[in-house]
Amino acid sequence: MKTLVLRPGEERFEARFRLENRGAETVSGSALLGVEPEHAVGNGPDRYYEGMGDARDLSSSGVAKGVRGFRVVDAWRNVAAGAALDRECVVLREPVETASLSESGAEKIHQGVCLRILFPVRLEPGKHERYSILWSFKSVD
Repeated sequence: MKTLVLRPGEERFEARFRLENRGAETVSGSALLGVEPEHAVGNGPDRYYEGMGDARDLSSSGVAKGVRGFRVVDAWRNVAAGAALDRECVVLREPVETASLSESGAEKIHQGVCLRILFPVRLEPGKHERYSILWSFKSVD
């Protein structure tokens, strides 16, 4: 079950998830949430990640482990999307890029980013657990 919690006058929302094991055996692994922030287009020193270890460039690919929060910053547009996670997660990041053919040849164009957040899961039969992400949108400070 997924619930989005919105509050008037706030530039944020909370995404809540409830996972339940209706089977007869314990399940373990990861629950996946995929996100493609629409403001994370373009590539340059004024567009970057915060909170994903050494990775800052939006065109970087990789894995960040033990993440409790991160931001995707577009200083050129003066906006940052922040995520606060209720537990340590693994975040996989990939750029979304296309190829374009121009007079000078093939060019790679940065279109955005794809983030996959992996929540650790271990559920005994008949049990459930809740997970949440608080997304906030602010001017870059």
